[in-house]
Amino acid sequence: MSAQFWLLIVGCGAAFFGFAISVASKIATWVGAVILVVGLIGLGTYFFNGSEKAVVDPPDVGTPSQK
Repeated sequence: MSAQFWLLIVGCGAAFFGFAISVASKIATWVGAVILVVGLIGLGTYFFNGSEKAVVDPPDVGTPSQK
């Protein structure tokens, strides 16, 4: 999943959390907090698991491989 997806989840969770606080609904506040935390965890795992994969550098043909 892309970073935009996880940022959307974080934004939705934060907006829902803010709405729930303004309405003073305890259950909705917890639902918003859970959505926000799930989005943050997903975003964190996306970046920390190497979303920006490096280009594989092929070995040089002219030099012998070192063992």
